[in-house]
Amino acid sequence: MILTISSDILAALCAGLAVVLVSAALAHRQDSAWLGVRLRSFVEAAAGHGVTAARSSTRRNVLTRAALQFPGWTGLGIQEITLLQADMTVSPHRFMGMQALSAAVSVLLGFLFSIRTGIEGMFLPLVLVAMAWVGIRIPRWVVMFRRSRRLARFEQLFPNTIDTISSALEAGMSLPQSLESIAREMPPPIGTEFSRVLRELSMGSSLTEGLRGLLRRVPSGDVDIFVTAVEIQYRVGGNLSGILRTIAHTIRERLKMRSEVSVLTAQQRASTWIVTGAPIRSEEHTSELQSRGLI
Repeated sequence: MILTISSDILAALCAGLAVVLVSAALAHRQDSAWLGVRLRSFVEAAAGHGVTAARSSTRRNVLTRAALQFPGWTGLGIQEITLLQADMTVSPHRFMGMQALSAAVSVLLGFLFSIRTGIEGMFLPLVLVAMAWVGIRIPRWVVMFRRSRRLARFEQLFPNTIDTISSALEAGMSLPQSLESIAREMPPPIGTEFSRVLRELSMGSSLTEGLRGLLRRVPSGDVDIFVTAVEIQYRVGGNLSGILRTIAHTIRERLKMRSEVSVLTAQQRASTWIVTGAPIRSEEHTSELQSRGLI
């Protein structure tokens, strides 16, 4: 029996190692192709080869992204823009390699757990499939957690950023110069995102295109209002500094209201978690929770 278990463990280790090596090789190959597509599209756009080159580049990018589309319930693959929003420099193909590695490790752990607990028969494949699904999902959960935390941090710093831009405009600086001061002085993620905007401007993009790229990387209603205000000011003119002051005040009031709502509903949300975490409760427990004001 001991020899059989050892052989099974050895076989599982070999299979997991093979999956990891194959996935790493495929991820590296696809990552090189993905980087080549990005570089070619950038060179063609910078050289101005016309509409044909732009359409060809767009078609290659669409095909590259289409290779990463899987059913949502599988958790496989991820969009490039989601990785940028999480401030992760890995490519979508390399991310899939990370998912394969996580799935292989999870399956191995599930197999060892099944041996220790005596799970066998038809339940063993179910455990392994469930562990593989969890392993595939873990990298995505990490990305989404980083993305949500980064976007929340951006929203907190954005009102001060707008005020700084407004003050720079009132001091006589141009909008690109004020954006440069933001990229240099503000902490991440504000400084990082505006540095990317300036990098796009230095490569020949217009200010509107650079700000739209910012909106794609930071999908926030506040950023959308800011970008729209700048675009309108560039088209029809107006007092951009005053408009930005009003936008910053509105964003601050909205964040303040959201914080107040979160405080006022904290008890109800805690009650929801308590009741959900106590599926078996008697009438005495319910009356005790009611007497304490928890439900």
